Amino acid sequence: MQTVNGVASKMFGYKKEDMIGKNLNILMPEPYSTQHSSFLREYLRTGRSSVLGNVRAFEALHSKGHIFPVTLNANRIDSSHGIQFVGVLRPSEDLDAVISCDREGMITSVNKTCLKMFGYKNVDAIVGKNVKVLMPTKDARDHDAHMQRYLSSGVAHVVGTIGRRLKGRRSDGKVFNISLGLTESGSGASISFTARIRNVQDESGMVTINSTGKVLNCNKVALQLVNCDKESDLVGHNINSILPTPYSQFHSSYLKRYLRTGIPKVISNSRVVPVASKAGTIVYVHLDVAQVGSGDSSKQFENKFVARVTPMEKTEGPQY
Repeated sequence: MQTVNGVASKMFGYKKEDMIGKNLNILMPEPYSTQHSSFLREYLRTGRSSVLGNVRAFEALHSKGHIFPVTLNANRIDSSHGIQFVGVLRPSEDLDAVISCDREGMITSVNKTCLKMFGYKNVDAIVGKNVKVLMPTKDARDHDAHMQRYLSSGVAHVVGTIGRRLKGRRSDGKVFNISLGLTESGSGASISFTARIRNVQDESGMVTINSTGKVLNCNKVALQLVNCDKESDLVGHNINSILPTPYSQFHSSYLKRYLRTGIPKVISNSRVVPVASKAGTIVYVHLDVAQVGSGDSSKQFENKFVARVTPMEKTEGPQY
């Protein structure tokens, strides 16, 4: 980092002089901090980037150890000093608890939403403990065996999924319903896991589409969101049918571009989007999308995309 402003130093809890000269990855949680240098080298080698010139949602790491959500607008500048990069960061609200842990299940970082959701007062009360402290007794008892089975076999039952319904346990022992999305990064001794957890006292809609945008299945909450009476009103139709203009016009081309380039703009990034109900009214929802399948539609297991849509509170507005 060559320059930072007062807003950035306050946002991350550092003095300016403690940031300047340091690598940008001190502001990132795992796995991003480990991967950032290789992403940068790849961009300089190929000139391709899914971040530069776009507003993207990311997770940032505060100096005190908690994770918080930001939106980033990063751009390249070519000057007499060579190639430089400028990033504009804005804090944003994160509905999900975000938890990172190592291959032993030890928690390495959390965000503020996690502290609030699970009833912990500060980061030190949870970081360094096994993730089992957030699980009911039965799940906690079985967790180590599940983890070791996955690490030894590579067969995933939970890793790579979103919307898996489980139970969470607060610090006071109370159990509540959660929706879990789990991803992994790294390999061998450096493997790590990142969980995004949402309190599902308010149900989320779930929709699965194929590589052409055709809706394969959905749950009742999704039907209610768009005022459909039965599954056949949505299943079998293109997802464009519940997207307002201009999203309905561009969605197919966005999907084709992703399948061609592999560069995600929506997948694994929580964002707010509008959907159109059967009556024509617009409803804003929080959208989380995950990809499942082989990545090759000519094979037995075709690419599929699972979307979780959660209605926004009436006091919330759309985010751009």
